[in-house]
Amino acid sequence: MKKILALVLFSALLLAGCGTPTKDTNPQPQNPAQGQEQPGGEQEKTPLAELTDYMTENVFGPDVKDEKIALEKEVNQFFFRYAKQYDYRFLPTIADGTFADFNTALLYAYHQRQDSVDPTMSVGFVDSILQRDFPDIAYENATTESFTLKDGVYTPEAFSFDGSTSFAITELVRETKDNTSLYTAHLLGYPFDELDYTEGDKIENYSQNAQYVYTRMQEDTYKDLNFSQALEKVFADGDAISLPKSNMDITVQFTVSLEEATQEYVLHYQQISITRTYE
Repeated sequence: MKKILALVLFSALLLAGCGTPTKDTNPQPQNPAQGQEQPGGEQEKTPLAELTDYMTENVFGPDVKDEKIALEKEVNQFFFRYAKQYDYRFLPTIADGTFADFNTALLYAYHQRQDSVDPTMSVGFVDSILQRDFPDIAYENATTESFTLKDGVYTPEAFSFDGSTSFAITELVRETKDNTSLYTAHLLGYPFDELDYTEGDKIENYSQNAQYVYTRMQEDTYKDLNFSQALEKVFADGDAISLPKSNMDITVQFTVSLEEATQEYVLHYQQISITRTYE
């Protein structure tokens, strides 16, 4: 039983009365995992912010040496969570300071949206995402095969995406270039076809990778975890290499900054190369 993650049919949404899109006069990059304000004014840490202290001390801080970074549990967790939060399935390829295909950059921006009803994107919103994550990459806003640009608003065509992909970091190297810390990371993507991982469903109905996770959940160290927690543990423990199927190979070169509001690190990509396996 293959469970489809999403079927985005934009023409149907528009006919259903999404309304006329309006331009965002003051667009801001949107973070899908913003912390929640708690009673007393305290802000609950996001999954990424929970790892900020460790990443500062051991990976991104000024006192970290230029060398290959040890892939400890927290490093694995950070990149697993980061790739999930920003949906690395849609990272655009970057070479020689430009996007190899601007359509992929728009798909990446689209998957940072928060509005689940209005499928359009203003140019201001697209710029806020691309300039945040790719500040040194040149581009021009224009109509592409998946998006029509008119009056400062991108309207997408109908397309669909199945399943999800989880990512494991396999190497991380730090170097200093022009007085800036530059990181090169290599990640592998592992596909999952399931949407909700329904507890109690027959294990043979799931994808090969999900079957592996369910098998691990029979072990004592996994017995109190749900599927999502078990999935993260597989990646955090460095066991993703045992998953039977990988479909993406990514190398990214980036700098980082720390968002004051969320205390999350944000990656700013300089180069991205991607190899996809289709079956």
